[in-house]
Amino acid sequence: MGQLIVHIGPPKTGTTTIQNSLFDSENSSFNLYNHFAISRQVNDLSLFRFFSKRFTCSDDEISVVEDFLLKLFIKQKGIISSEFFSSYSVDEWLGFKDYFYDRGFYITIVVYIRHPYYISISSIQEMLKKGRTLDDLMSPTLPVYYSSIFSRLAQVFENGAIVRRRFLEGSFDIYYDFISCLSSIIQEDINFPIESNKINRLNKSMSLDGAIFLSHYNSINGLKVPEKQIVDQAASISGPPLCIYDKYGFAFKENVNDQVAWILTNLSLNFEPLSNIPTYDSSYYLSIIERYY
Repeated sequence: MGQLIVHIGPPKTGTTTIQNSLFDSENSSFNLYNHFAISRQVNDLSLFRFFSKRFTCSDDEISVVEDFLLKLFIKQKGIISSEFFSSYSVDEWLGFKDYFYDRGFYITIVVYIRHPYYISISSIQEMLKKGRTLDDLMSPTLPVYYSSIFSRLAQVFENGAIVRRRFLEGSFDIYYDFISCLSSIIQEDINFPIESNKINRLNKSMSLDGAIFLSHYNSINGLKVPEKQIVDQAASISGPPLCIYDKYGFAFKENVNDQVAWILTNLSLNFEPLSNIPTYDSSYYLSIIERYY
């Protein structure tokens, strides 16, 4: 059988880093395109839309899909990388699975598991860079619920078809880890340059003070995407780590700990539950605005 590896993120687990590195590999001595059919599209949007039941694809999107499928049928190994697939319903996954199984492909789903707290903080930071404000983003709701993702996958795929990879905080080279994962799945050595393991591919986290600075800038700038120099200025501001507004602290902590407990029970990964979390209040928010504006 052919092999199709579907990396579904979810969001804020290094998906963009993996995709950019896949694209870059085509122009390096280490060329994954020699091993796999790979779409050159960020988040494989056309493939996501083509196999989803929610969209009608344009001619250009269908052309992207056809090009990928042609290469896949020739190479008999392919990679799809898109965090959008983590939102697929059971029916969408069933249709996706049937399409490739009928054509002789075994599907392996790769999911990175990151502590729900850090996913939330990273998501807030990312949305601030897109012009949003902390008032818009603060909520006890988590951006990713692993319980929901795995519940849907389990209704379609056998357990051995779902590969769980732990996302580590700090100096973690997720692309090197992803290549190791690919090698294990296809049971072939992929001679990835070992020095790449020393590269820290993670972005520097924004401080709470920097986040407040950027949030206020976005509010007075009409919620437009801020210029790079403003984002860089926000990232350079020191202060305590970005955290949750105190109004939502208790409910947010409960939701995080519910997910941490679910991950331990169902995925056998032990993340530290939150005994307490840092929060900020309106007086702190105003003090930072007064300092910089």
